[in-house]
Amino acid sequence: MKLNDVTVRNLAPPERGQRSYPDDALPGLAVRVSQGGTRTFVLVHGRDRTRTTIGRYPIISLAQARVQAREILAAITLGQFKPKSLTFRSALDLFAESHLKNKNRANTAKETERLLRRALPKFGHTALSEITTAKIAALLDGMSDTPSEANHLYTALKTFMNFCFRRGYIEASPLGRLQKPHKVKARSRALSPDELRVVLAAARNFGVYGQLLRLLTYSGQRLSQVANLTDTQTSREAKTFTWSAEEMKCDEPHIVPYHEVTAELLKGLPTRGWLFRGEADPGKRYNNFSNDHRAFLKLSSVTHFTRHDLRRTYSTIHASIGTPPHITERLLAHKNGTESGGPIAKIYNRYQYRAEMRAAVEAYEEWLGELVARS
Repeated sequence: MKLNDVTVRNLAPPERGQRSYPDDALPGLAVRVSQGGTRTFVLVHGRDRTRTTIGRYPIISLAQARVQAREILAAITLGQFKPKSLTFRSALDLFAESHLKNKNRANTAKETERLLRRALPKFGHTALSEITTAKIAALLDGMSDTPSEANHLYTALKTFMNFCFRRGYIEASPLGRLQKPHKVKARSRALSPDELRVVLAAARNFGVYGQLLRLLTYSGQRLSQVANLTDTQTSREAKTFTWSAEEMKCDEPHIVPYHEVTAELLKGLPTRGWLFRGEADPGKRYNNFSNDHRAFLKLSSVTHFTRHDLRRTYSTIHASIGTPPHITERLLAHKNGTESGGPIAKIYNRYQYRAEMRAAVEAYEEWLGELVARS
């Protein structure tokens, strides 16, 4: 493209991500336009197609960008060029667009990006080359009150910095010798019947979060699945919930039946869009998990439990009422949900166990109904 000030100013932003418009007058020079309309001059050079950012338009004019690009190319020819390190923010934008969204499920990409953006206040405008092991350790140490979140951020940062190393943005990852900040203890907590009765009773009058806890208990599914449920995934006629492979940790579509207890709960939830909506803004999906969980624990006076403990409780109850393990595994969407659990069965046994899953769910909800009736 033959660039001039008029064409640069009028370049159309892409619908998503970024798009580069090359400058025919100087090979390697291009204008990168973001979805938000930001225009940045970049120079791509060398066999490894290294990209050097020159500056944003209109702070940097096209004429100035061409002068700067020629100076960089001359310095490269003379062996005098020392590339500036990308900032954390710029590298994160590249990582999100070129790696996360292409290599991960949508929910995983979104969560990893959310974690990394927690580091923006500290590292946003810092060059990657200036982010040391000690600085990252200090960031993680400052999250001692949320050890699980600190561990997740550590993992996200390690993946991100390895990406930057492979791209040549840094000489070595600052997390190379840094250990995960907190030791992970395998949880084994399952709520007792008495605890579960109290939780379900308290949840009835605890707004949207209480309804969410009830459906987690009734269905045994993961928080990300239940919190994002919409009417298109919920068949009230067939009494099923459906998730696509992209939404599932096992990378396979998942259909789970429900019965009358769940059907009664659904009567109080929206029939269009998200089932769980923000109380302050019904136009948005509910997202106040941490604050409401702390308040719920205080109200119910139940010894601390996590939302994932409800999934473990679900599995434990199914075992106690005689549900075959391979049916429970199917309901939980575990990959080894076949009768033998072996690799041959996984490949050749294509039977879906729909009738058996529904019978197990009916027995489970009957057990729950009797439990609540005793309160």
